[in-house]
Amino acid sequence: MKKITADYIFTMAGEPVKDGIIILDSDGTILDVVPKQNMEDVDRYEGVICPGFVNTHCHLELSHLKGKVKSGGRLPGFIAQVQSQRIEDKEKVLQAIEDAEHEMIENGIVAVGDICNTDITIQQKMKGNLHYYNFIELFGFRKSEADKIFAKGESLFTKFRAREMQAGITPHASYSVSEPLFEHILHHAEVNNTLISIHNQESRDENLFFLKRKGDFVKFYESIGFDINRFEPTGLSALQSILSYLSPTLKTQFVHNTFTNKEDLFLAINYNRNKSWWCFCPSSNIKIEKALPNFEAFKRMNCQITIGTDSLASTKSLSIFDELKIIGQNYPDHNLADLLQWATINGAKFLGLNPKVGAIRKGSRPGLNLIENVDFENMRLTPQSQMQKLV
Repeated sequence: MKKITADYIFTMAGEPVKDGIIILDSDGTILDVVPKQNMEDVDRYEGVICPGFVNTHCHLELSHLKGKVKSGGRLPGFIAQVQSQRIEDKEKVLQAIEDAEHEMIENGIVAVGDICNTDITIQQKMKGNLHYYNFIELFGFRKSEADKIFAKGESLFTKFRAREMQAGITPHASYSVSEPLFEHILHHAEVNNTLISIHNQESRDENLFFLKRKGDFVKFYESIGFDINRFEPTGLSALQSILSYLSPTLKTQFVHNTFTNKEDLFLAINYNRNKSWWCFCPSSNIKIEKALPNFEAFKRMNCQITIGTDSLASTKSLSIFDELKIIGQNYPDHNLADLLQWATINGAKFLGLNPKVGAIRKGSRPGLNLIENVDFENMRLTPQSQMQKLV
């Protein structure tokens, strides 16, 4: 049995406990959280203790692309770079995956929503170091290929499920999935009651493509030999254009949302009600589009927010804490309670892992992180804030 305390314990299951004491078993299971009192053998830390972080959007299989993709090329250029460099020696890819998982563990991450286009991450995930929800991501704009693409996705889904891993088939993005492929995916998700996670409005060009059939996506499709002359622009934003393809009854996570506006939010929330979740990966947004979402608009509309890291192709590190610092520095009105809710219990709820992780409560094994150099007067992160994994 171990006892630890800090200036504040953010349990995420109630109000922060000042000078509270966490009592835990040797395997990290929480036995109790008690108010300040005289106890022997209590390890004292300065700062805030919170649950382990939940990374709801990652591309672990792209870890070998760390440092290989140039920044500032906007999304279509980024996609082209990733596609041209995906193929690499298998042993190098496997080693990069193992190293990336280790990095997430060291950065206090305990659970991951991971995008999978292949089965190459299975070997590492079988070790059971982290909780994973595997999003089998499909893309294909040609209607004639929808059946073939879905069959491959279903085969990959079966591989993960055969190993008793959580998995679901999901669409890549509005601009990369045909209507019949959407129908296949959503039918499968509804039958199996799985989660949806879709890249959304990461680029200005995504909206421009649907509004007017203009922008860099037109050039991108031309470069890969895909004829878009038959594509009729909807005159709506990307999200509004595909909203009816999605299910109003399934938990759906929209990822990035860099160019999502209030009207998009209003329509999506009303269509999907309490099933809509919104994931931010700010370091990736800065690298690819040199822009950030309007976090304040999402907060005002009481959106269910989660945090992701995206891949090492688009960020320097797989650190949820680094993502929180970017938000805190650019939107200082977001206090620590908001940021930690997004990074812990919200992610656990979306991935269906609550109460196992996401909150410090009796019987859970959430992992514990320490955040140092906090502005306690305003309860905010500072440029000097740092974190370390405790459990």
